[in-house]
Amino acid sequence: MISFYEEMEIEITEHLVKQYAAVSGDTNPIHLLKAAANQAGFPIQVAHGMLSMAMGAKIISPLLLNGWMLSNYKMTFSSPLFVYDILRLKTEMVTQTNQRISLKAIGENQHRDRVVCGKIEFRNE
Repeated sequence: MISFYEEMEIEITEHLVKQYAAVSGDTNPIHLLKAAANQAGFPIQVAHGMLSMAMGAKIISPLLLNGWMLSNYKMTFSSPLFVYDILRLKTEMVTQTNQRISLKAIGENQHRDRVVCGKIEFRNE
């Protein structure tokens, strides 16, 4: 059995959002232009929801490097994450067997508002 609890923080910069837009192809103006975000009712550009999910890949990489295969990755986006926010991602073990691991993932901003919550599962065959 392995013990797994990981936590990371990352600042959501304009550069990071622009890089993610280029890679993902999602160039919706609310992600890239403050004026477009304002027009949509947001105070500043909104980070891509999938960007926070992509950051989760970094936090789970130790399991991937140890031979575990990702079998399920679900996230629910509960609040917007904005440019200049600090994303705090935490994962902790829910269940573990020799063949399966299930983690709970929670992401909050610097105000402790939950922005994402989900489940990440691995298998070892």
